[in-house]
Amino acid sequence: MQNTWYNADMEHASNNPYALSRMKMQEKYAPYISGSDTGLLVAVCCRALGDPARNALEKSAEALGYGAKAITYVQAGADSRPLESTQLFELVEGLDPLFILATDDDSRELCAQTYRTPFAAFARCRLMGREARGFDNMDSLMKSAEGKQRVWAALKTLPARPDPH
Repeated sequence: MQNTWYNADMEHASNNPYALSRMKMQEKYAPYISGSDTGLLVAVCCRALGDPARNALEKSAEALGYGAKAITYVQAGADSRPLESTQLFELVEGLDPLFILATDDDSRELCAQTYRTPFAAFARCRLMGREARGFDNMDSLMKSAEGKQRVWAALKTLPARPDPH
């Protein structure tokens, strides 16, 4: 069964090893992922992420030049079967994103365990060479002007997409 959000062209995927890897991860971990099939930015969430936080991430991706639809959401705490660190590693590395975003304390801790790297909220971090930013609770942060500013301040430290001209 194919997800409605995933519409990759099989012929294109067979000619692109990165697309093929993403397709395999999307099939294997379908219950855990939503959003973009490109995997340019991966947002790891252990708690459900509300619309205001998703909108903030998508607007930030747009402002950085990647497009509002560039984010793949990984619901690592999905239902009663949360992802283990080995599964998260396989999934994220198979998606091969440019950036990893952890939206809450639990997802930051899971990423820190998965990549065996300290991962503090609001700090610049690299996970296996990828830029990463983490938050303590994006949903709570989106409820105040100060929280929104803290989120944007952290996200705008991610590299912008280079202008092709």
